[in-house]
Amino acid sequence: MGGFIALGLLFNLMDTIKSEEISYRDKTGKLIELEESEEMPLDEDRPTPPDKSVGRAVERSTSGPIPNEKEVSEILSGIASITVQIMTSGSLVILKKDVSFPILTSPLRDDAKISLPVVGGAQYGKGRMIIYASDMLALLSPGMPNPLLISAIKWTTGGGGKKKAVILSKYNTADLTSFLKKEGYSAKTVSPSVSLSSKILADVDVVINAFMWDLTPGNGAILKDFIFEKGGGFVGACNSWHRNGDELKAHYANVLIGPAGLFLITPQTDPPDSGVLDASLDLLRDTHTHLLIDELAKMVKTNDAEGGKEDVRYSKIAKILKFALEGVDDAYIPWLSQLTPVFDSLPPINPTAKAPVKASALKKLQVDVEWIKWMKLEPKDIQAHPAHADFPGAVKPTAVRVASFNRTIPLDQRHALEYSKEKGFPEDGAEPYKLGIVPHSDRACIAWCSSTMYAPAGEVVEIILHSDKVTSFTAIIGPHNDDLRDYKDNWTRYPKISYFQTYSSNRAKAASPFGGLIYVSDIVAKGSPSTVTLEVKGAVATNTFIFKETPEADWNSALSKNNDAPFSEFVSERLIFSVPSGNASLVKNPDALMTYWVTAVDAMSDMAGYKPDLNFHRVVFDRDITKGVMHSGNPIMGYVENAMTALDLETAYQNGWVFLHELGHNHIQPPLRMDGMMEVTNLIFATYVRNVTINMTMIEANWCNPAGKMLGRVERYLKIDEKTRFNFFKRDGMCGIADVFFYQLELSYGWEPFKKMFRAYRKMKESELPNTDEEKWDTFFVTFSTCVGKNLKDLFTSWSIPLGGGVDGKVAKLPMADETAKTLVEILTKENKEIFKPKDWTIKSDGTKMNLKEMHEYMKEKRKKKYGG
Repeated sequence: MGGFIALGLLFNLMDTIKSEEISYRDKTGKLIELEESEEMPLDEDRPTPPDKSVGRAVERSTSGPIPNEKEVSEILSGIASITVQIMTSGSLVILKKDVSFPILTSPLRDDAKISLPVVGGAQYGKGRMIIYASDMLALLSPGMPNPLLISAIKWTTGGGGKKKAVILSKYNTADLTSFLKKEGYSAKTVSPSVSLSSKILADVDVVINAFMWDLTPGNGAILKDFIFEKGGGFVGACNSWHRNGDELKAHYANVLIGPAGLFLITPQTDPPDSGVLDASLDLLRDTHTHLLIDELAKMVKTNDAEGGKEDVRYSKIAKILKFALEGVDDAYIPWLSQLTPVFDSLPPINPTAKAPVKASALKKLQVDVEWIKWMKLEPKDIQAHPAHADFPGAVKPTAVRVASFNRTIPLDQRHALEYSKEKGFPEDGAEPYKLGIVPHSDRACIAWCSSTMYAPAGEVVEIILHSDKVTSFTAIIGPHNDDLRDYKDNWTRYPKISYFQTYSSNRAKAASPFGGLIYVSDIVAKGSPSTVTLEVKGAVATNTFIFKETPEADWNSALSKNNDAPFSEFVSERLIFSVPSGNASLVKNPDALMTYWVTAVDAMSDMAGYKPDLNFHRVVFDRDITKGVMHSGNPIMGYVENAMTALDLETAYQNGWVFLHELGHNHIQPPLRMDGMMEVTNLIFATYVRNVTINMTMIEANWCNPAGKMLGRVERYLKIDEKTRFNFFKRDGMCGIADVFFYQLELSYGWEPFKKMFRAYRKMKESELPNTDEEKWDTFFVTFSTCVGKNLKDLFTSWSIPLGGGVDGKVAKLPMADETAKTLVEILTKENKEIFKPKDWTIKSDGTKMNLKEMHEYMKEKRKKKYGG
């Protein structure tokens, strides 16, 4: 019987990394540390693990069976613990009863009371496999005994074989080869770029892969045959925690091991503070998902699952099952059909604004199970959920279902955080900064394209994209993907209300238990069509204002005639507002409103160097959101009670700062996301909008850091001990002292250097982009100095911003600037402080205040001057 061992990382570094130490207790309880030349005694009795854990203590479970105890005892015979120096690992889901099983667990990073498998095994078909969820757990040090690795090899090969190995690796494998030789194995190395063949694997017992992430579909197919058909085995090592969840689901590593009941997932695990992983069998209880279904059913049936004596244990079970449901492709979950009946016996989750529902592990899992059930149902079988009536709301009883509605939608919109490899974003043709690569060359309309129609809860609608070039698309019912489960302790709405389904066609039927606005996204179209006709059948018309299409008179007339849907939209080529219809009905001047917001997005495009017509955003107002007063993303999310701050034109002109702040987050690039600056550097974009629209400087534009308070702030900051001053700079955050530093840059050099800086970042090769915080500050200093044509070292150091020694040579030819932090103090203390007083731009030259119409005319003139219309 053969075996496959995937170890990972650079084997030529193994002589400098001591990754595993083995210890055990003898029968008297004495702790024995092995010397390099010693072997651990193979005792039928499991040794007691050393109790080195502090802080992140591991809880042992006394309930539930130990999965595959015989096999695990054989693999871990004589091994009490493993000390790992590189701490963070991914995790595994164990899926099939009597087929797959956990071997070693590690505490969950966010909750040390829960342990997840980090090593698992399976016996499937004719072969066996053992999987590591971390490259680090499988590392070797030369000459160091590694009973776990050797035990794994012996188990996957059945203890016999010809002791021949193939090492599938692109790294130096000399140390591994030497280690295997000492254990009696001969090995040859094959690059993962080379296609495996029956000739290469002839007479081989063990295949060792340096890094499972390098596994190709072709080699995976060969290995499937080698393991499952010819009696080989698989022990795979791949650190899964830093991978994208959807990418990991589809990766061939999981395609290979999934049928055997093992699956790599992203939740991070860390050993206890001591770095010692306990190899006790007790820690394997309550980690096998298939066995947990039986436990869950018993607990729900006896009413012990929530609020009863088993509440703590249930929370663990529910959380592990939730990881499985969210991280594993449904095709590999054998117990999925057993889970639905468990929750069908529970009452529906029906939160309202007046009667919130308290979140619990049970209810979080119930939401997952219900959505899985709904997604598998035929649209005609989906019924309205009772919670929909309170939010997002029901359509009016008299609402007409429109037989057919057509709208032409663009196919070249992109969210600011994404770009097309072919078109790019920058106006000057520079290589875009790689914030998010559109993964398909034919993909169009990454943004959510609005149909302007509403799907009633539990009713089927048909969505058609009239083009034979469209090969697939995603249908969305509901305005956002804000899932409250892991963010809020009390739910005032059902925590997940939007339906997403991808179809390999240009048409589909869909239904949602909650109803919602209808969108299409991720359209894949052959060639490069610029538009497509979207048709929706059976939906309800909404009050939707389309900028440059809907006459304002028609909008105001429709307000009194058509308010059948609970949500309405304001749609432009730059952004969409999705709002409850009650708020939308208060807007009487949508043309002026959207002119302002289009101007705002165009100003940010101007700052960042984006092509304006490819910079697209959405803003949604909801009863509850995951975090903050608002949060950035696509869409930007805000509370319903704050909607009129954006939708009332006068308020938006004067107090719409929070929306500009979140839009700024959507534009700021990672090189400027230094520690403590996440809520600061986005103000470059927010304040620039105020400059474009109402002619304010950066100092004047920020509502939360008025110029009148700056002098005192700077003076107090400069009195802080220089050794700790920068820590305060980072900690002070939004509306703090760091704001003032950026204000000084704009005061001295204007906006153009910021624009040049963003374009310079976008032109950098990936290898030139900064990663660490120190590199980000150094890159910012060098780039901004270059853009202004002066060496700004005295200014940066006067603010106690640390710079690396390598920056001097990069700005050596630039003349030294004479500004320092004290320069700003001197300016602020001058008698004439008029330039720092907040300007009331609404005051006319005759001293009277503009009315709303005059404000709009002022804005139109500013836009015309800046952008030509």
